Amino acid sequence: MLALLFYLLFSLLFSRSLTFDHQFTTSGPGCSSIGYGAASELGPLRVVSQGAELKFNEYAWNKEANLLFLESPVGVGFSYTNKSSDLDNLNDVFVAEDSYSFLVNWLQRFPEYKDREFYIAGESYAGHYVPQLAELVYERNKDKKGKSNINLKGFIVGNPITNDYYDSKGLAEYAWSHAVVPDEVYNRIKKYCNFKNSNWSDDCNAAMDVIYSQYGEIDIYNIYAPKCLLNQTSASSTTRAFFENDQVSNLDIYSECRCIVVISDIVRTMVQSVVIKRREGLWWKSATPEKSPLINTEF
Repeated sequence: MLALLFYLLFSLLFSRSLTFDHQFTTSGPGCSSIGYGAASELGPLRVVSQGAELKFNEYAWNKEANLLFLESPVGVGFSYTNKSSDLDNLNDVFVAEDSYSFLVNWLQRFPEYKDREFYIAGESYAGHYVPQLAELVYERNKDKKGKSNINLKGFIVGNPITNDYYDSKGLAEYAWSHAVVPDEVYNRIKKYCNFKNSNWSDDCNAAMDVIYSQYGEIDIYNIYAPKCLLNQTSASSTTRAFFENDQVSNLDIYSECRCIVVISDIVRTMVQSVVIKRREGLWWKSATPEKSPLINTEF
């Protein structure tokens, strides 16, 4: 099997830390850490001028640390395998092992980073990937002290997927506490919804549907940002018009439209049609509780 994981490294001259940024968004597992994390969120460069130019990101994380973005697992972004059947076997356990193997080999290839403090970060489905990889690094460090030791200091997850109970409960609490829905809706959710039960009642579904409809009007990832009016399936002329109006380049913070434009441009450059077809209809195999204690802890 030939499996190659693609990465980008953005270094900082005087950094004492190495941040390993493992980006997966709400449509994960399967989203590009390059297209979202690096190009749209915390990387050093932003796309401007109809996608033809780049500008520096004032809020880039590599002002504080080296940033290593990894496209993982195989089949995501520019990472690939020459054996399509491998895509049928992807799951949380495989991704942790594959990412760990990448890190060990990468640090052997670039030993100047080996002793630096190391943090693992990610978003959305990385709520699984990040703690599972951190746990694997921790356990392997105990087994192979001094041989392939990774100087892990901590991990970070943003907007993380944990499990159905906490994700649904958190969605409702956040919407209410940030005035996305009124007290009356939240009180109905508290009354009718038992998120530990996967089969919600009709009353619970009706109350939660109010939240979902509200997020159809605003950006769920940044409720204070302007709503992107681009049709994601529209022709490229719409995208060009959006850039010509300079709506993207004037937004130095996270922009929903920026993400749409950047991802659409990146996807057009990828030869991923076979991989995408192989992945369609496949349900991701999450780690079992005994395999993933960090994401099943009761808070």
